[in-house]
Amino acid sequence: LKKTTVNYIKPNLFPGAVRCLPLPEKARENITNAIQTTCNKIRDLVFAILIAGNQLITLVRMKKYTLHPSDIHLLFNLVRSSESFKTAESWTPICLPKFDSTGFLHGHVSYISEDCQACLLLLTVQRDAFFPLSQAKHTIADKLRRSNCLVAINDALNRNEELPTTNPLKHIGIPEIRHFMYKCKSTAQLFTSDPISLDKLQDYRLRHKEGGDITVKKVERLSDIDYVRNYRQFCSSIHCTSTPAKLIFRSNSCDTILA
Repeated sequence: LKKTTVNYIKPNLFPGAVRCLPLPEKARENITNAIQTTCNKIRDLVFAILIAGNQLITLVRMKKYTLHPSDIHLLFNLVRSSESFKTAESWTPICLPKFDSTGFLHGHVSYISEDCQACLLLLTVQRDAFFPLSQAKHTIADKLRRSNCLVAINDALNRNEELPTTNPLKHIGIPEIRHFMYKCKSTAQLFTSDPISLDKLQDYRLRHKEGGDITVKKVERLSDIDYVRNYRQFCSSIHCTSTPAKLIFRSNSCDTILA
């Protein structure tokens, strides 16, 4: 087995939630409207999903149908695992176990344009719907370009410093907070500051060692597994079905955690 180093911890999976790409409200509304108005007359289209950078931009669905967060993460993995979606429109069967473990949907998968890293997935029960969905994809792309939504997506992905969502910690006004997570139970959406950077945390601890020359101080190794274990432990306790904890507080020499 090849050993890999995890430099960033993505906590989305632990609370059973999906992280959404932070966007201006008007931009997200325009994106959703573009997809809805294009797809509302397409027969048997079950889901239309736009994602970027392992984050959800918008999801349009048939009435009475929903997608579980774990199924959305499967779609994230599908898009991330193949470079072919960037160069061609793909037609592939997709099984979403939480939605229907006994069958699959037919998926039209492609990036929205060459100059935008957002991927559009159109999922249907019709096996011969490739060409109608391909036309819909191009129509959606044209609408998003005319409304400058592609620029808004790129700015969010490139972390434009002018956007207040680029650095949430900066706008909270509590400099002691290093990282936070908030899950909305009704939508299973997750809002969080940046994924934990182990290098940044180690640098932070080095610069804040008390006394002595920081250049000769030994930094206690921070394990990514420790942080993952902490999030998993607290989320399991908070969301335990039998005896859920209402409040968790822990403070030690390394950090203070409130859940």
